[in-house]
Formats: sequence, structure tokens, C-alpha cells
Amino acid sequence: MFYHFVRGIMNFFWHQSPLEAIEWFKSKYPERYDYLLFARNQFRGWTVEELKQIRQDVKNKNVKGLVRFYKEYELYLLEQERKANPSQGN
Repeated sequence: MFYHFVRGIMNFFWHQSPLEAIEWFKSKYPERYDYLLFARNQFRGWTVEELKQIRQDVKNKNVKGLVRFYKEYELYLLEQERKANPSQGN
């Protein structure tokens, strides 16, 4: 019961005050926010194997397996780090 009450309040908060909700999310989950900004510009079709893997991940409750473009995101972060610190080698 309490869960549904809190969920309802959060849903109201997101829809009633979206700018404040975004600021809250950025402060609470900065890495997730950065990933979402990165992932929104990634486009790629699904393969049959990827869809089968997603089905398996859902069945096994493997949440990390459902994050798409994470490998690309890690490479992006490395590239950003290299640009910020060019004197540290590769």
C-alpha cells in the first residue's frame, strides 16, 4: 500500500514539475543521466539474436543485460577522458 502511495506521489511530481524532476534525477543519478543523454542519439536496428537475448534477460531478471549501447557508452567515456587529458597517453 505504501509503495503505491509513494509511486503515485513520484508520478505526480514528474508530471507536475518536470524541470524540477529532471534536476532531481541529475543530482541523484548523474551517471544514469549522462548515459541517457548519450543513448538518445544512438540508433540501430534489432537483430533476431538481440531480441532473443532480451527475452532471456527479462526472464532471468537480468537488468544489466537490458541496457542497450552500454559498450558504446563506455568507449565514448574513454574518448572524452582522452580528450580531457591528452598528455596521459592513449
